[in-house]
Amino acid sequence: MLVSALLLPITFITVLMIMAGSYGTSTFDPVGFLTIVVAPPATFVAGLGLLLRWRWARFYLIALLAVIIFANVSELSKGGKTTTIRTTPAGVTTSEDVWGGPNYHSVPIIVFCSAALVLLFLPFVRREFHPAPMARAGAASPGGPEISPPPAPGERDWRVGHKGRDLMYYEEWCHGAWQRLTIDGEMLTGRAHHVIYFDPELRWQSHPEWARHRRDEIIARIKSEFRSPYYEYQDGLPGAPVPPVVAAAPPPATPAATPKQRAALWCVVALFFALAVGLGWLVRTGVETGTTVFPSKRPTLQRSVSLKEEPVNFWLVIAVYSAGSVGAGCAGLWFLREGIRLKRS
Repeated sequence: MLVSALLLPITFITVLMIMAGSYGTSTFDPVGFLTIVVAPPATFVAGLGLLLRWRWARFYLIALLAVIIFANVSELSKGGKTTTIRTTPAGVTTSEDVWGGPNYHSVPIIVFCSAALVLLFLPFVRREFHPAPMARAGAASPGGPEISPPPAPGERDWRVGHKGRDLMYYEEWCHGAWQRLTIDGEMLTGRAHHVIYFDPELRWQSHPEWARHRRDEIIARIKSEFRSPYYEYQDGLPGAPVPPVVAAAPPPATPAATPKQRAALWCVVALFFALAVGLGWLVRTGVETGTTVFPSKRPTLQRSVSLKEEPVNFWLVIAVYSAGSVGAGCAGLWFLREGIRLKRS
């Protein structure tokens, strides 16, 4: 999601250039269009889908990683191949391909994407995206029958999976249909990415009859699939190890800042405010004169952008300068507040 978010401004600029018919967009490149315009927003949404355990997001990421691996393997196979053109004394021109070795910059990308692809096929990852069967119309409760084919001969008659971001479920083939129990849970941010809350004995008695007196057996099955240390449990099986509740330690005392550290902080505040004022001046000057400078690190790409000749690019540059000015000003105010707090402490 972070990488896609960084590429979204490029997608936005490209879409504006296409809409305005800017130079360089007269020819259509399907691969470039998918890579620059379609892939960043789609990958950003797919990243959100991974957090919410959407099945299509996992399949999309598998396809994306496969395409990236294929493209980089192809680039690696091409290597540093260069074409040398020679002219003989008789005036005959010949071309010769010279192999300069493989492009090793593709190797880290291939290794990283291959590792991520293998990770997506591991059993504990696939279980996170287990398909939830559709409930039969008129089902009265989550424990009611579900529409789904029965288990094949030799397969077990129970299964577990995730329901949304936090909840889990346990299903069992009983009375000719899949019966479901919804298990409370919560997403975590540590090594254990979920905690499962098992109902206590008294509350368990409110479950359907098929599960009412089988609490220990069902919890043992759930723990066999949602294993520690990737899952934590609360109020689990009698005698089972339960993660102890550790009292929060008092926050450590903040060491006093040295004069050099305070000076460095005020320098950062001044730098951010100077950047905000400078970018704000560029915005004001550009709006008043109708001309601004295209931002680029390369001097060859720095040029004047006129409102009359290139309105889309002009307002895009003004928007970039405005966002930078506001962002630098907010950062300067935040550091200023922290500096005042540090001075008072």
